[in-house]
Amino acid sequence: MDNEVYKIQTSVGIFRVDKTKTHLRVGGSKFCVEIKLYDSDMKDLAELQWLSTKEGGCELNNKLIKGDTTVHLLNLSLTLLKLYRKVQFIKLLDNSKYECQIDDKTKKTIYINKYNYLFHGGTWYDEKVGAIPIDPVLKKLYDETKSRYTDPSAKPQSFDFRNKGLEEELTPIYEATPTWKEFADLIHKKYEPKILCKKVSPWYEYAVAVLTNNRMLPEFWKIDISNINIPFTRVQEGGKRTRKRKYNLPDTEVHLVSPSELYNKIL
Repeated sequence: MDNEVYKIQTSVGIFRVDKTKTHLRVGGSKFCVEIKLYDSDMKDLAELQWLSTKEGGCELNNKLIKGDTTVHLLNLSLTLLKLYRKVQFIKLLDNSKYECQIDDKTKKTIYINKYNYLFHGGTWYDEKVGAIPIDPVLKKLYDETKSRYTDPSAKPQSFDFRNKGLEEELTPIYEATPTWKEFADLIHKKYEPKILCKKVSPWYEYAVAVLTNNRMLPEFWKIDISNINIPFTRVQEGGKRTRKRKYNLPDTEVHLVSPSELYNKIL
């Protein structure tokens, strides 16, 4: 069936699903996840085109979807994908960002891959769903770089915070910590999220450049979805009755797409 619209329930909430010939969308009053489905010649490919929960409306009862429940929603969408496609990997372009409110008039764009790398030693998709770079050369460089996060020799004795006030405020914390991880952990605990983005916006990209030894973070990634399985109940509404059927996906036949094939077909 090319087109379906239905509701499902999980341990987190109730979600709406819209499946067409070309897309799979999951959310609430808004679709917060969108996956592109390819035509009959490339049915072994799928692409994550959209994941955003910041505007709300991602669950039908207006439950807040944030943090771990964002991961749940993504994994649910990948579980549903396996109902329609024999896919092992889904590809994505990691260019997520948000606007940090610096003051009443100023906003600064924060790139989530670099922000997450500073505070967790890896990108968001790597940390949350085990995504890996599509290009094997970039994957090797990325994996080699990650060890620098906890390596005292990779943290310079001094660091330019690109702002005089921040220099005075953060240098004592920086000099008191032996690794990037310990420094990031301390300031992460010290400031609330809305304040934290203000404190790091002038210098976080420079810090990631130092952390990665001036290597760019990979843009194109893939997620192995073969072991992702979120149990759900599909709710079918008809008249006054509501019928429910439980789904817990069995092992699914998958088609392995080589990294080079995926990389060459990125839109």
